[in-house]
Formats: sequence, C-alpha cells, structure tokens
Amino acid sequence: MAKYKSLKELAEAFKLGKLHGWVLMLDNDKTSLHWRGGYPMDIHPDTDAGEAFEEQKYDEGHALYDGSGDMYILDQALQLAGIPNIEC
Repeated sequence: MAKYKSLKELAEAFKLGKLHGWVLMLDNDKTSLHWRGGYPMDIHPDTDAGEAFEEQKYDEGHALYDGSGDMYILDQALQLAGIPNIEC
C-alpha cells in the first residue's frame, strides 16, 4: 500500500519539502510520481548501475503513491490537491 493515499496528501508532502526530486505526472491513463532528482555522483545513465537506480526509483515512486487508477486533468488534480489554479 502506498504511503500517500490521495493527491491532497501528496500536495502537502510536496509543500513540506518531503518529495524533493520527485514530480507528479498526469498521463492519459494514470497519475504517478517520477524521479527527476538526478543520479548520485558515482552512478551514470546508460549503465547497468544507472538502469538499476532508475528501476529502484520507479519502485519507490509506486511505494510513495500508486495513482494508477486515478485519472485527472490538470485542473481537477490542482483542485483535489488544494492548490489554487489562477487564470491569467
């Protein structure tokens, strides 16, 4: 079971700085966390260690939030997370 159970909980974690390096992805068929925080100094992309690190972060993302059944458009996600969507 994922640590964060709703977009509102996830938004609070982002606001508190608990998810530094993670981004929320809203796709056509799922909502999920993706790692964008880079690689550790001794691990490089396109290597076995890099692939293992990416797989580890993929698994961590699902352990933090499994929104695979949740589909939102951006406006809905912002509203559920309690983030105001201000039109310019």
